Amino acid sequence: MQYLIEIKEPTNNPGSWITRLIINDKKEAEETFNKLIEGEDVDEVESTEWDDQGPNWKNLRTVESDDYIITLDEIDTDKALKTLIS
Repeated sequence: MQYLIEIKEPTNNPGSWITRLIINDKKEAEETFNKLIEGEDVDEVESTEWDDQGPNWKNLRTVESDDYIITLDEIDTDKALKTLIS
C-alpha cells in the first residue's frame, strides 16, 4: 500500500495549486498529515458516495479550511498493476 497526501489550494485563476506527497508507510503518512494540520483551524469533511475513489484507492481522511483542502488516500498499487496487466 501507498498513501497519498494531496493539498489543494485555490489560485487567482480557474483551478487549484495541488501538492502531492506519496508515502509508503501508513503511520508516517498519518503523522505527516497531522503535522500539516497541527494548530490550523480545519474542519473534518465526512466521506460520501460522491467522493473521488477507484477500484484500487480510497479516501481515509479529508480536512478543509478557508484556504485549502487536504486529503489522505490509501492506494493499492499492486491491485492496480494486476488489473492493468490482466
